[in-house]
Amino acid sequence: MHVGGTIAGGHNSTPVTQHHKDFIKSHLNDLNGKLGIHATEYTVNEVKTQVVAGTNTTYHLTANDGKKYTATFFEPLPHTGEPTRLTNAAPGHN
Repeated sequence: MHVGGTIAGGHNSTPVTQHHKDFIKSHLNDLNGKLGIHATEYTVNEVKTQVVAGTNTTYHLTANDGKKYTATFFEPLPHTGEPTRLTNAAPGHN
């Protein structure tokens, strides 16, 4: 089902914003820990969102060493009071 040019429940591309860049910068330690690396920064190449019982946001990233990674964060619905968390991070762009 298409809703406003997006696929309901599917992964939808969204423009990369300063918010996305700042978000990744604020989660640098989480990303490095999950990936087992020591990057000092990541460039956000692409962002996709998926609305579920909250929002999954998938980032295609390039670390400062030039290697590419994919990371997914889950943001629960606001009324739950739960924090956003890194649910997956892997080498390459999935």
